[in-house]
Amino acid sequence: PEVEQEPDAAAPEDASPPEDDAATPPPPTDSGVVDAGPPVVNCGTANPTKGFIASVSVTVGGVARTYSLTVPTGYVSTRRYPLVVGFHGDGGNGAGYRASFPIEAQAGANAIFAWPNGTNNHRGHSFDQFNSPPAANPDVAFFDAMTAAIKRTYCIDAARVYVHGSSGGAYFTNQLARWRNSAIRAIAPQSGGGPFGNGASDFDPATGSLKLTGPMAALIVHGQADTAVVPAEGLKSLTYWRLANGSTAGD
Repeated sequence: PEVEQEPDAAAPEDASPPEDDAATPPPPTDSGVVDAGPPVVNCGTANPTKGFIASVSVTVGGVARTYSLTVPTGYVSTRRYPLVVGFHGDGGNGAGYRASFPIEAQAGANAIFAWPNGTNNHRGHSFDQFNSPPAANPDVAFFDAMTAAIKRTYCIDAARVYVHGSSGGAYFTNQLARWRNSAIRAIAPQSGGGPFGNGASDFDPATGSLKLTGPMAALIVHGQADTAVVPAEGLKSLTYWRLANGSTAGD
């Protein structure tokens, strides 16, 4: 008969560790907590369209609004993707802005990109900078409806919604970051200005200054030779976000 080893018997000196990696626990993180890896999620709809989608429509206030959308061809519903929204300049469109600003390749198929189409119905501007919520603002409503529709269809990390814009789109980016501060992780306005106030409720009655919202990570880019939107406008953006962030960053 076989001899059963006693529970406290020492293992042979030439014993090898098990080959099954699953039997070896993952190493602890710096905090001492074992990192089990990213959680497995399953959100959005089944088998959504992938790749570049030239036109997606969403109804806002009874009006059909459109945007282009780029989804990685390797998209899966078991991970959450950041969403990057880009607002074009006045007189342009989302597809044109996308073509002039090839940011998608930099994401390495790890983000979803939306390129909304504005109108020129707001004092000649493509996006409404002039109606501060809670006043009706069709483009803030468009942003809300568009991002909600994308989140229903695709697996989006709501904590990683990023917004950028150029020229008039940069002005709207700054305004939107103030109006929808808690819905946006960071912004990158290029060659624009703002945020600015549109009425008494936007200003602090004690100081007369524009009311500050919560902090916002911001990358502000402005060419010194810009004659369409002078660099002083970009410096105003820098001043506002420095105050909102309690920061002295940037120069």
